[in-house]
Parts: sequence; C-alpha cells; structure tokens
Amino acid sequence: MPELLKTLERVRGSERELGLHETATRQGAVLPILAELGWNPYDLSEVAPEYGLAGRRVDYCLRLAGQNAVFVEVKRTTEELVGHQRQLLEYAFEQGVPLAVLTNGLQWWLYLPTESGPWEERKFLSIDLREQSADQVAASFTKFLGRDVIALGSALADARSLRESHKRTQVIADALPRAWERLLSEPDDLLIEILMERTESMCAYRPDTESVAAFLRFNLRVPAPTAVAPSRHEFPARTPLTPGYPTRRTPAVVGAGNYTGSKPKSISLFGQEHYVDTWVAVLIVVCAAARNLAPERFEQVLSLRGSLRIYFSRQPRDLVMPRLIPGSDIYAATSMSASAIVQRCYDVLQKVGASPDSLLIRT
Repeated sequence: MPELLKTLERVRGSERELGLHETATRQGAVLPILAELGWNPYDLSEVAPEYGLAGRRVDYCLRLAGQNAVFVEVKRTTEELVGHQRQLLEYAFEQGVPLAVLTNGLQWWLYLPTESGPWEERKFLSIDLREQSADQVAASFTKFLGRDVIALGSALADARSLRESHKRTQVIADALPRAWERLLSEPDDLLIEILMERTESMCAYRPDTESVAAFLRFNLRVPAPTAVAPSRHEFPARTPLTPGYPTRRTPAVVGAGNYTGSKPKSISLFGQEHYVDTWVAVLIVVCAAARNLAPERFEQVLSLRGSLRIYFSRQPRDLVMPRLIPGSDIYAATSMSASAIVQRCYDVLQKVGASPDSLLIRT
C-alpha cells in the first residue's frame, strides 16, 4: 500500500506529461498502477496489450490462468471519458469479460459489462485521482482491481454488491419525493393523528381531520391533483336522487381515490338517499346500513386493520376518536382523512358481500 500511495501521488503530479499522448498515459500512469496492484506488465500472458478478436481490440486485457478477467481501455489524460464507454462495454459483453475499465490515467471508470441494464447503469465506481484522497483511491484500486482479489472472485462480488447498493439508493431517491407528495396530498391516518395530537398539546384544542389534511396539502405546497374530465361512469350527469349535481360512484375495484379537500353533501346507499355533511357521518351511515343488511357477517369488520392502527373494535380505548355504530356493540375509528374514510366504507361493504356500486357519494 505505501508504494501504491507513492505511485498515485507521482501520477497526480504528472498530469501535464501524461497528457502529451495516449502512450504517455499508458506508460506513465496505467501500467505503474497495475504493477502496484500485483499485475506483471512484463508478462504478456497476464497483461496482454492491444488485445483483439474478431476485428476489435482493447488496450489491455488482464488475464488469469488463461482466462480474460478485465478489459482496460486507455485514453490520454486530456481526453474526456464520456462517449467512449459503449465500444468497450460491447466488446467486453461479447467476450463475456466480467470487469472493464475506462481510464485516462487520472479518472478510472469501472464497469460490470455482463450485468443487465443500460450501459450507463453498469458503471459501479468512479475513481478520480484529482478529486479523491490518495488513501481513498488506493483502497478502491486494491478492492476492485488488485490481482489477488480478482483471482479470488471477491472483487467481482464486491462490485456487484456496490452496484446493487447504488441502484437501491437511486430507486429510493426517485421514489421519496413521490411518496412525500402522495403522503401530503392524501395524508396518511397516522400522520394526521400525530399532527392533531401535537396541536392539541400546544393549544388545548384538537383540530378536525379535514383541517389537518388541508393544512398538509396547501401549506407544504404540494400540487393539487390534476383535474381529470369525469367519465359517464364516474359522474352521471343527473340521477333521480341528485338532480344537477356530480356524484362519485364507487369503482368496481377497491380504491377510494382522492377526496381530500372535498365535503360530502349526501350519499345514496342501497338505493336510499342519506343527507350528510361530514365524512365521519358517511362512515357511520355506511357501517349502520351494512350491519342492517348482514348482521351475521358484519363482525368481519373487526379484521380490518392498518399496519399501525385498528379501524374497528368492541373496545373504544383501542381506537382514535371512536364512534359507536348504531345497532351494534362495535366502534369505528373516525380520526381519518376523507379518502381513508371512503376506503373504509368500501372495505365494510366488501365484508358484508355488498356490491361497491351500491354506494354513490355526492360532494
């Protein structure tokens, strides 16, 4: 390692000389570094220059026991690496070479050519002698390009693990903003409950769920859901029960949609209209009707649970803001967003065997 550090410092200080031409980069940077990593540049069976097959070639092929282990393509130090990887990776892929390196002596891009995905995503590590510390560079070289770790197979295993970690990190980074936007535009019950409790502890007054949902949506600047022209299945132009007003019909599959910011005016359930002005009233009316429809099956609502909370129970202490369902000894949790309440209504109807189409909501 000390000799490798010295070589790295020398290469870093020779940028001008190394940039004269590609041969200078090879002899002044690439071969000395490979030598410190255990490769013998004087053994042509181990470090094969101008290695080529089927009309293609690569600057160096690092070989072990007669097998191609690593392809190395070299550009002069003053040349950017962008745009040169495709030919290298295609050749390595065709030959089944598991590791490939594109370098200008100061920058080293390491790839897994035989892995799946676009070429750009097969890069698992970038080493930059100008930007990274000598210790960091030496550790990366030793872990992924050392002759011993290549021979043992640990370099390849570590490279795949690092690439998978990068992929997970990128997937998470892409998903987090969307998850945050979804959480705020259609707030989760637990988030609403936490904010309600914290507000109550500070001012002694407890806000209602819709106020909290509206605060999260508008004060944290989450874009409102894009308006979509209603289909004739979602918003009948007129019905006998709701003349002249749009009505939301429960979809054939479970999924409440987004009711955040809306206020119920009435619901039609099993052909009977009920005038309601709060989402809690919607939940209680639907539960009571479901209980009357199928008393023997209604107890199945006790199995409806979220990952962190219970929605129905015979013990009110189990629930947040419990309300007794008329005609039963079962309580419903009412501290939920509008969309969550509508989803619970769908769930209840499903438990008693009722069609979701039996519910119409006018907002």
